[in-house]
Amino acid sequence: MHPHRTLAIVLASLFLAAGCGSSGKQQAKPETAATQASPKASPAQTGRIPAASGPLLSIDGDYPYTIQGIMGGTIPVKEGEPAPAGQLYAAIVVEVKGKLQDRPLPAPNLPLILQWPGCTAKGCFSTPLERPRNYVPTSEADNSEAEAEAADSAQQLAPGVGHLATVITLIPQKIELKQITMCTSDVAGPKKQCIPLGSLPPLPK
Repeated sequence: MHPHRTLAIVLASLFLAAGCGSSGKQQAKPETAATQASPKASPAQTGRIPAASGPLLSIDGDYPYTIQGIMGGTIPVKEGEPAPAGQLYAAIVVEVKGKLQDRPLPAPNLPLILQWPGCTAKGCFSTPLERPRNYVPTSEADNSEAEAEAADSAQQLAPGVGHLATVITLIPQKIELKQITMCTSDVAGPKKQCIPLGSLPPLPK
């Protein structure tokens, strides 16, 4: 299985458009025993989706849910759209899980923004990060044949099941990912909840 094909279900064509992967039809290089067994192997080495980790953001409301980081990085092209000069796309894979165990969760537009030291309210991105593709059940993340379709507001997430999605936005190229925190916006309430992007495993190259 091609490692980037393994990730295609979550990252859709983000890697493919950036020239970082293939359609999965090329001959895959065999994984070494060290890559398969070493607990220190990163997603960039294995192409596998790591488990969600770090801060758990809690979103309340009619359909409450949680958000947790999976991995993050920057790419120069998003689905065939190059970033302007001096900017890159920040792409963050997150896991979303509904809190209600007896009913599905309508696919949420995640109330997330990016912030970094020295930026003001006008200097940071104040609009929610874009989610270009549908959510995918975590259990299907290694399905090499599945594809994430374009985001559909009518999608329903099964109760009690984690779902993965990639959120993305433009950032200044001079800003390092380790300087950025992904936080809840005012839409989610006055108390900000944040995930330091530098703490997340990196995207595969």
